Amino acid sequence: MISDETFVENSRLFETAINCHYFIVDVEYSALIVHKMLVNLKTIDRKLYDAIQENLRGDLLTILFAAGELFGLALPIARVLVRHENGGQLWGTLIKIYEGDFDTRLKRPDNGSRLDIWSKPAREHTPAEANEIKAAAEKKSHLREIANDKYSLLSVSAKMISPVVYLHNFFSLGHFDIKPSNMVFKKNRSIEVVAIDFGLIAPLGQRGPLRGTVAFTAPEVECAKEPPSPTQSIAVPQEGGIVSKLPYLASYDVYALGLTLGVAWTMSLSHTRRFVWTERCIRPLLLQGVSLDFVDIRRQWGPQVFTQEIRKSLNRCVEPGGKMEKLYLPNMPFLIKTKIRQMIETNPVIRISASNAFAFVAVARALEAVRERPVEEAQQLLRQAQGTVLLRLSLSKAGTRSIEVGTARGRQQATETLRALLELATWSPIREAVASCVVPIPVATIMRLTTLPKAVEVAEAQEKLPRLLHWPLLQQQEGQMKDKSYAELIDAVFGVDMEGLNVITQQQIIDRKMSAANLLISRSVHLYIERQLLIDPYIQLVEETPSESTIAFILKSVGIADGRDSDILAYFKDRVFTSYVAWASADRLIRLAVRRCVSRDPAGASIHAKYSAGEVVAAVEKQLLHHCVWQQVTQISSETHYGPPWGVSAALFDFGAPEEQVSVHLRDVVTPIHMEAAWRTEDALSLLHLQVDRAVSRLCIVAAGVAATTAASAAATAAAALPENSNLRDIYTKIMTEMQRDNYVPFAFGNHQERPEYTETMFNLSVLNFKRAVVFTAAKRQLGIVASETLKSMRKSRRSAATVDSVLSDVPESILAWGRYATEEAIAKNVIREVVEKEIKIANTPKSKHRRKRSSNA
Repeated sequence: MISDETFVENSRLFETAINCHYFIVDVEYSALIVHKMLVNLKTIDRKLYDAIQENLRGDLLTILFAAGELFGLALPIARVLVRHENGGQLWGTLIKIYEGDFDTRLKRPDNGSRLDIWSKPAREHTPAEANEIKAAAEKKSHLREIANDKYSLLSVSAKMISPVVYLHNFFSLGHFDIKPSNMVFKKNRSIEVVAIDFGLIAPLGQRGPLRGTVAFTAPEVECAKEPPSPTQSIAVPQEGGIVSKLPYLASYDVYALGLTLGVAWTMSLSHTRRFVWTERCIRPLLLQGVSLDFVDIRRQWGPQVFTQEIRKSLNRCVEPGGKMEKLYLPNMPFLIKTKIRQMIETNPVIRISASNAFAFVAVARALEAVRERPVEEAQQLLRQAQGTVLLRLSLSKAGTRSIEVGTARGRQQATETLRALLELATWSPIREAVASCVVPIPVATIMRLTTLPKAVEVAEAQEKLPRLLHWPLLQQQEGQMKDKSYAELIDAVFGVDMEGLNVITQQQIIDRKMSAANLLISRSVHLYIERQLLIDPYIQLVEETPSESTIAFILKSVGIADGRDSDILAYFKDRVFTSYVAWASADRLIRLAVRRCVSRDPAGASIHAKYSAGEVVAAVEKQLLHHCVWQQVTQISSETHYGPPWGVSAALFDFGAPEEQVSVHLRDVVTPIHMEAAWRTEDALSLLHLQVDRAVSRLCIVAAGVAATTAASAAATAAAALPENSNLRDIYTKIMTEMQRDNYVPFAFGNHQERPEYTETMFNLSVLNFKRAVVFTAAKRQLGIVASETLKSMRKSRRSAATVDSVLSDVPESILAWGRYATEEAIAKNVIREVVEKEIKIANTPKSKHRRKRSSNA
């Protein structure tokens, strides 16, 4: 055992030894990749393999590393010694230069002045900082283009998954440190994406210590631990018991890759220092005394880190209505959301394979290219997808043999095939097999159940699957399934092995048996939302996240009380949540369509102005606006679901009615209501300003109350009511939290619940501009209160002679940072002066005259 004193005395020697060890390990792993790649090139690309064999006397490593890019792997081309800023020497690796990675978190130091990663910090900069910011902005410009473009993100998704498929399926290796910072890109005519950092790579199936990055660690790496006793309120880790070795499984990479893809699709709204799922879906639910770190995860004893509650929260985080799902690009295909959700599945048995995820994304990308990309690009991608079982099954389900690229008919065929692909992604063949042999349980019987029904029909249902998947025909045709096993077909279509298929089939059998109750719950959810709109038809948004009290009320309305077995009650609660999200999303879709018609279409704006003014709207005008709205609904749905969201077969239990019935209701009942009740954006913004003003006033009153027993002035306490200087993010958080407490004028959604569709529907603003509106309004209101209190504290003679500059000299500097008031310094300084000038006029206006003026304004 080395003593502390010996270690300190020989620290540089130990540092050198550790670095040399990791250098040797890195060389070993790189050599392992090169060897595996060379072996596989012989079968994958014989021409390239022969070229390498002819150059064995040349720089073989350089050739192989260049070939590595074909697999999406940026292997190091050299090892170098570099000097650290502390004077020590470290081993480094040289790789080809790329533009950047996909880690868009806000980096330290950060003063909170940026409301998203793309906006500039609102503070003064030194010349060196300014140059650094300019260089970073140039590098981020391409990433920002990618972040806001659906097709670019589809391309990126396929290219992120591809290297992992090669590692798993061809090299039998795992990366085990997949994360956004280990995926780098370069954009020329197309986007190149490669994986880097192979320091933790290992052969699949080998056992070894826990490795990777904790935020991307699959929950199952933590062993089941003895839970704390019922009386133990604080989770105290027990001594010892560290799990030394784990089996290295491909599913660990898939989990991390799913989260990495999720980060890519949320880049357009990136605004945090930490990853969304850790901060919003894990940390708030950790047992007291437990940390999300490898120390607690590795323990064999003590409290669980990934409890069942946290695992459920992680699953819900990326489902519709989830905290991470709300940050996705608004026109993100539901198909991609579905595959990411299946990659992040916390039950590893039904977590899909990387090859399945890649196949779905690649086929979807090819079909999307037919709809919106140049003919040559679409033809090339379709050729690459040709012969895959997914494309063949989708074409068959869509009722077509091939797609006529470059024609209107071809675009329609691509849309129909995408819809069929979405059905496969949501396991429709398994549902169809189950429906053919499982009978729903009557509602009256379900209400007497104390546990979920048994799924005993698994074998019978699975007997139907080969026919539904065209297995006999696929075996005979040239293509992906030629000479393959049935298990390989199951992985190709569903992404799981036979054990996983059993679990999915069991879930579908339970859903089928519970379907009568599920439909009843869906209808009750619909009725609940309709009643809210009847009570107040001018509600501008139905937020998608139902409260626990709302869920309990809906369950009670169908005769389900909380006193049931936890499993069946949890099942019913999940059904309410899912159905509520579905109906609220459909409602939001129509409101968004109305907003776009009245904001972008002159005729729509004119008709809406009549509605807002209470004027009579002619039948032909109503019909014109109605047509525009339903066109928008169709257009938005075509991008995300390739048809109505309520028409996907998996959505039947969510909406409680077939597609046509839901469409008629939404088109003929809901759309006219929202056309008439939609506010003008000016009115919505006026109400927002009022809500922010009320929140700031309450916060200032509370601050004044706390400081009442101190010598602090009223102006100083009001100035301390909001975060100081240019900390815009904390100002926004505080105001949004306070607005949720307003019982008189409640706000439609809270902090961490915002999504682009909400802010566009209500205010015709992007999320960023909505946040700015909240912050700038709050800052002006606070400044007004502080200026007013400052003037009140003056003698009458001084107050009468007060100027803007004299008042500002008494106002705390902490609330005069220009970034609180506008995006440009000159504009912000004008705003500050206008606010103070207004308060001076009010302070020097006789009270009776001031009251009369206020009365006339009212």
